[in-house]
Amino acid sequence: MGMYDTVYFNCPSCGATLSEQSKAGACALESHWADDVPRAIAEAINHEHLWCECGKEWKVRAAVVKHIRCTLVEIGLKSEEEEELL
Repeated sequence: MGMYDTVYFNCPSCGATLSEQSKAGACALESHWADDVPRAIAEAINHEHLWCECGKEWKVRAAVVKHIRCTLVEIGLKSEEEEELL
């Protein structure tokens, strides 16, 4: 059995829980919610596609944000329509 970490998201459309696995980082079977994802994992799952039971397809979008005192990673889900607007 392989080791991995899991990132959980809430579907922006219906609120259902979605997840994506990553082999980046510690791979210690840790769980992370989208608001607290280590940078290596966020970068590894960036652009991955997730499908929700409500029928919506989402793309993981991660961005590194530099603040005065630290560097943060913001991660979330975008629809294909939102992707076209970027």
